[in-house]
Amino acid sequence: MIYAANDNVYEVLDLFDHVLERYLDGTDAVLLTLRDEDGTNLANVSWPATMAYIAGTQGGFRAVLSDVMTVPINTVGSALIVVTDDLQIQLEVEYVSRDPRYCQLSDLYQQFGRKNVRAWADVDNDADEGHMQSRIDQGITYATAEVDDTLRRGRYTLPFSPVPRQIRMIAAQLAGVYLYVSRGVEDDETSTGEHAYRHMERMARTRLRRLLSGQTVLDATVATELKEYPHVIDAP
Repeated sequence: MIYAANDNVYEVLDLFDHVLERYLDGTDAVLLTLRDEDGTNLANVSWPATMAYIAGTQGGFRAVLSDVMTVPINTVGSALIVVTDDLQIQLEVEYVSRDPRYCQLSDLYQQFGRKNVRAWADVDNDADEGHMQSRIDQGITYATAEVDDTLRRGRYTLPFSPVPRQIRMIAAQLAGVYLYVSRGVEDDETSTGEHAYRHMERMARTRLRRLLSGQTVLDATVATELKEYPHVIDAP
């Protein structure tokens, strides 16, 4: 699995030379190239990437790929692994790419309305589409990180893939509130002294705590080792 807009760690294990009857180690050169579904090398990376030997393993190698790598979303590509020098082995395997974020722009529009989202993203009041999209992406990334950080010690395998509907809704609400507050709050409710979307923000975080405590259960992959935590759901 390869995640777009993230650093990715790509590992291969148990590389074995059947001629010399030995596992490959730090004396061998192992190279990696990632390609899209059309066979074109992924952009913004100098290929092939050198895979480093993982000390103490039998034929284990690892490459860390930067988040600047251009990864098409929700596609199947291929990884070409070449062992150079005397071996000249080529191994080609498929990978699946995923967007690591838990909501999309359309989810924010559905929760807050297109006009609101675009206004909150336009912090410089210049209608610069690139800057606005960057702000929206930042909000979605922030919301995804908050979901993961809250549930990291819970029952589910992270990151979610596919993304459950409730997680998508929570992430969209948190991302929208992030944009709204960052733009500058101008409509505090005089009766409570809180901004207009504080209730939505509070409810989103309450849902996360219910998921963490197990009071609400998702149809998602459960981690091998489950942890038990107190049922705290009403913290501000």
